[in-house]
Amino acid sequence: SDLKAVFTPEELRKIERYSELLSRYDISLTEGLYYVNEDLEQYCRTAKLYLEFFQSARQEMENIYRTGDLKKIAVRVHALKGNARSLGAIDLYYTARRMEQRCYDEDSEYIDTTMPHLIMEADRARAGLNSFLQEYESDKQELILKQDYNITIEMKNLREAIEDGRAVEGRHIIDRILSAISKREKPETMLLRLQQMHEDLGNIEYDQALEKWQEVEIWMRESEF
Repeated sequence: SDLKAVFTPEELRKIERYSELLSRYDISLTEGLYYVNEDLEQYCRTAKLYLEFFQSARQEMENIYRTGDLKKIAVRVHALKGNARSLGAIDLYYTARRMEQRCYDEDSEYIDTTMPHLIMEADRARAGLNSFLQEYESDKQELILKQDYNITIEMKNLREAIEDGRAVEGRHIIDRILSAISKREKPETMLLRLQQMHEDLGNIEYDQALEKWQEVEIWMRESEF
């Protein structure tokens, strides 16, 4: 695909920087963008989903591996293979693809030898995506601070993230809100609620986070913040 036809020169410079960062972790951003029609935001959402489900999926795969049930291992590896391909994690994708086939071949020796390598590559992809998302969100925050910061829109986006179960994105939005209001007068209770909401999302407690969002939103509306 021709990225020049999709992104502005400034965006292309960022893409080049992100690509270089991800390549250190064996991830091809160009390959990942291909599967989301060059939509960088959609790629970020895919990456966030991978990170949100990674730890539990990793533990589940290790638990199934200990049982020696090759059919169940194949199912988990197949899911990992799909995630890896959509993210452009090429090495992880090919390792998972070979391992899935060996599961169907009932090649236990190959599985025993390869599983630690597969886990290592999955961990490596997680680390790379974390680094990329931190860089991406930092760029977004810088852009927001250069423009007129609209906290009303951010609060709307935060509510949608909470209701959709997008914990990582929600925490990033809270970070931006806290950064934007750091020099304004604000009650300690409001800061506390935002920080508690951040913790709730980290613990995947969406109902509690939404309750605190409502408290903050009411205060902002009544004080014309």
